[in-house]
Amino acid sequence: VTTLGRGFTTAEIEGLPVAARDFASLATLSPGIGSMAESVRTTATGLTSAGQTGRNNTVLIDGLTIDDRRQSNVRGSLSLAAIKEFMVLSNSYNAEYGQASGAIVSVLTRSGTNQHAGRAFYYHRDDAWDATSGAASLVSPRETKSSLQQQILGGVIGGPLARDHAFFFGSTEQTNRDTEQFVTSAVLQAFRPGADARLPVVSRSTLAFVRGDVNLAGASLLTVRYRLDRNRATNQTADSQPAGLISPERHADITPVNQDAAVLHNHVFGARGLNELKFQGGRRANESDVTDYCLGCVAENRPGILLGKSPTSPNAVSEHRWQVVDALTWLPPRGAGDHMLKLGIDASLVREAGIDPAGFDGIFTFATNSPFNPANAATYPTRYLRNEGNPRTDFRSGV
Repeated sequence: VTTLGRGFTTAEIEGLPVAARDFASLATLSPGIGSMAESVRTTATGLTSAGQTGRNNTVLIDGLTIDDRRQSNVRGSLSLAAIKEFMVLSNSYNAEYGQASGAIVSVLTRSGTNQHAGRAFYYHRDDAWDATSGAASLVSPRETKSSLQQQILGGVIGGPLARDHAFFFGSTEQTNRDTEQFVTSAVLQAFRPGADARLPVVSRSTLAFVRGDVNLAGASLLTVRYRLDRNRATNQTADSQPAGLISPERHADITPVNQDAAVLHNHVFGARGLNELKFQGGRRANESDVTDYCLGCVAENRPGILLGKSPTSPNAVSEHRWQVVDALTWLPPRGAGDHMLKLGIDASLVREAGIDPAGFDGIFTFATNSPFNPANAATYPTRYLRNEGNPRTDFRSGV
């Protein structure tokens, strides 16, 4: 089977400029892979292949999935410093990739070697050379440019625990970003007199990865690894409207935490056979908290501004995935021709739970930006919506 795709080596990953240090953005350099518009993204990678949506993609780390089944997203990322190489497949996949019909991003992580080695890095960005954004000029009265301070720091270390036998590798990366967002709506002060149009946006992101490898007797390799991706961001919004039309009270603090642990065992049978056994337990938790904003408020949607609490907040979702993969590759004797046989199993047990009281506090829709006036029928809402029922979900599925 001829598979269409492209591989990226360690040298390319380290040498190419990568926006936000997200390895998935390199995938757009592959033939047949495009980048989805922000407004229609359904996955954190934002990739599209063969005209399909991001819901059909899959991302693998060391052959184990980090897909989020509930939201067609991915369970976090990995520091570039922890990646040995990765491959992007766009079409004509082998049967082992049957869980996706879109783009497939397969990542291989680094391991320690017989030589102790380490590296530290620090990247800094601020607003010293930034121009005043167009959003600042739309605020009344006109605002100065928004502040920006971003630091990315981290490092890697690896080496032998026992020469030629056991090795360790670890990486960490911390991203601190402090910036601001402007509410440019011309009617903000009419509804919320004195409200600050300049909103501080703070993000703290941590990536951590550790891996250990042991060469066992009988041409076997045992690998154990752990991955963590944790983030907390303030003044975030899930509304699809432009950020300038969303009032300060309609934001939330978002806290996603993604982590997984995996055990991998590779065994070589002479010169013709290889068995790969892999197991992982992964967890994704994502919480949207509005305690510091407008808890319990009714949503008020107007043409020029969105007021009240977001209809989709607060919410909290979690996913637990247990996955086992076993693949046997066998090269028949030369007399049987130039063939390769590969067979195996890929099974997952997924438990998803969450609470999503969307619209439970009510949603008013208005056709005007004029404040409500009982004597003026034109200022009355055109629609009122309120959902009821059990907002909790809890179910299991096998894949």
